[in-house]
Parts: sequence; structure tokens; C-alpha cells
Amino acid sequence: MVGVLQSITPRTEWTELIRLASLPISSEFFQAQGLDERGIEEALQFLEARGVTTQPEALVDKAFKPKARLAKTRYATRFSDGSFPVLYGAMEAPTAEAEVKQWFSKQVSGKPTHARTAWYLRFMYHFNGNVKDLRPKQTEWPALTHDNDYRFCNNLGVEAVAASLDGLLAPSVRNAGGTNLPAFAKRAVSNFLKGGFVSITYNPQTGETFLKEAT
Repeated sequence: MVGVLQSITPRTEWTELIRLASLPISSEFFQAQGLDERGIEEALQFLEARGVTTQPEALVDKAFKPKARLAKTRYATRFSDGSFPVLYGAMEAPTAEAEVKQWFSKQVSGKPTHARTAWYLRFMYHFNGNVKDLRPKQTEWPALTHDNDYRFCNNLGVEAVAASLDGLLAPSVRNAGGTNLPAFAKRAVSNFLKGGFVSITYNPQTGETFLKEAT
């Protein structure tokens, strides 16, 4: 699949994006401390003051930092085959939430015998860079929104990086009508605004995933 993106004219895109970034803290830790929701939020603030990364700038730096596992295990996401970093953001809050809920449920489904919870930080930021818009190709390229086969999209990401694009405008698989923007260049993102903490809980008995804002 060489030069598929050549059929799309590049353009400069400026937009506000929303991201839910995972935090390295599980519900088991908080439960062991006997904390309620208010206590959890206070604990997150305390840990932040002690150096735990909960600032958007640091979380973005972490996403773009080269990781040894990328080269060794080729840890792939939809628009990266694992050989280069990518920062995923969404144009709409429901899209960001739907994507993260689906990703978390895939990570834990089939493993836990009890509910599992992960904590995320919601933040907003600006994207300003050169992109190509994949949304008009959704019907022509059905693999663009395949549920779990990322090979086509991985190739698009490789081509985009080779063409020095800063990102792609892509239809959301999890939220019909929504738009994701995978960014390949850190220079294209700025003006971070921190939101609140969010918990996402997976129920293995029902297979449902719930999102709740921290109080």
C-alpha cells in the first residue's frame, strides 16, 4: 500500500482537542487506603505534589518520549505500528470517553474476577499543524474503521510520518460521527488546560465499562 495518502490534499489544521490520559495508579491502591471519592482526589493532588505525573505537559512528554518496547515488541496502536510515538486526541468529549472506555475494557476483559478501575486525567490542548483528512474516505476505505485489525491504519501512519505530516483527521470507531486526531509531532501540540480526574470501571460480570467524574 504505497502512496495511498497521496490522493488526499494536505492542509493546515488548528483545533482544540480533548484527551484522557491514564495515570499510574489503580483503584486497588486507593481501596487499600480506605479512601472515598473525595479522599481519592485529595490523594491524587498529594501524589502530584510529590512528583507523580499528573500535569498535561508531563503526560504529553511521556507519550512522545522514545520507548525501548516500541523497537523490541512493536507495541501497535491504530495509527502507529510501534516504531514511532503518537498522541491521540479527540475533537469531542464523548469521542475521547468512548475511545478510552473501549481501550480499557480490552485491556482487562477476560482477566479479572472483580471490578477493575483505572484513573485518568482529562485535559484539553491545541493542535496546529499539517494534516490530511481521512474522514471522506471512510466508505472507500472500510479498513479505516475496522474493529481490531490495525494493519491498514498502521500503514497510513507510517506514510504520514514519512511525509512529515503532523497528524491525521480520522473517524472515530467507537463514537459514530466523532473525530480523532492522532498527532505524530510534539511541535504541533500546545496550550494545555488541565481538567478533572476521571475513573473508568470495568465490570467483568456484565462486560460493561463505566466512566465517572471525580467529585
